[in-house]
Amino acid sequence: MIQPETGPGAAGFEEQSGHNPYRVAFRNAPAKVLIVDGDGDVVDTTDLFLRHFGYGRHEVAGRPFAQLVPPELRVAADAVLDPDEVLLARSRAVPLAIADREGKTVQVELEISRQPDRQLLVFVIDMAEAAQVRSELELRTAELERLNENLQNFAAIASHDMQEPLRKIRYFSEMLRRALEDGHTDDVDYSLKVLGDAASRASRMVSDLLTFSRSTGDDLVRESIDLADMLQDLVADFEQGDLVGDAEIHIDVSHCQISGDPTAISQLFRNLIGNALKYRSPVRRLLLKIEAEVMEHPSPRLRVRVSDNGIGFEPQYADTIFQPFRRLHRRHLIPGNGIGLAICEIVARRHDWRLTAEGRLNEGAAFTVEIPNFSLRKEAAQ
Repeated sequence: MIQPETGPGAAGFEEQSGHNPYRVAFRNAPAKVLIVDGDGDVVDTTDLFLRHFGYGRHEVAGRPFAQLVPPELRVAADAVLDPDEVLLARSRAVPLAIADREGKTVQVELEISRQPDRQLLVFVIDMAEAAQVRSELELRTAELERLNENLQNFAAIASHDMQEPLRKIRYFSEMLRRALEDGHTDDVDYSLKVLGDAASRASRMVSDLLTFSRSTGDDLVRESIDLADMLQDLVADFEQGDLVGDAEIHIDVSHCQISGDPTAISQLFRNLIGNALKYRSPVRRLLLKIEAEVMEHPSPRLRVRVSDNGIGFEPQYADTIFQPFRRLHRRHLIPGNGIGLAICEIVARRHDWRLTAEGRLNEGAAFTVEIPNFSLRKEAAQ
């Protein structure tokens, strides 16, 4: 454990500088910074530096900076803090290490800048912390790139699809005007019907646009969720409506805990179940299975599979099916705007899950969600 002795005059220094507004501003700066004098002694440090390394101010102020580094690096620390050397280098990054109050060695990088009074400003960068920030930034950048590509495709498709109801509204508005002028009641009734349908479809598309936008932008809430309970509740909700009909639904999911946003995850599985119920075959009773199993290779993960014997789709559309507003069936046969599976893919990706689809035309479809972080209840694991 590193415990520097209290520096000479440290208490007096604390009393003198505590009410200096410039010193107060320095100490509250959102960076790990020290002020070191020409003799290598610490003049002052920011509060963030003290919190990060676990020291009290009285343990640092007035002491040689070299006492904060491991013994084998103290000669190197004295060398890099030579004011004349710093002047020649102007501003430079120097790899070093600092021992925190518990004696743990923290790899750091120093940015050193000489001031007019020969004092040095020493900015301390925790290399592990910096690496984590870089990693998070890279992940965020990749996510933004994917979102940007997705939104570009989405905008192109949405603008194209939105044109259809708008064209109908323009055309049949004119038709309605002429029919009213000429007294053709049949044309009036037909025009009103088409206008109502077109307006409803445009309204649904706008609503889907908002839903899609929220799924990409809202912050995720992380909570522990019992997957079996959630799926049972979702199926119970569907059974209270008209969509299930005579469908046979089997759930084979053990009680296990997953972590994620309850609203988003519920929406993902609600869309997958609703998709199976919607795309049923007209010639056979729908059999919907929801199953989960633990996979060990190549790495442990929970695989949740939602499969059906519905109308399915051609295998070559297994990736296309997740694009927003991509429909594989005519709208007059099966209603919808093709947004549900796109939302499923976004929810899965934002949780670092993997969502895939398999299909055979007129035989059925299956959607698989692979969840890497999960835990089984003891009774379920036995």
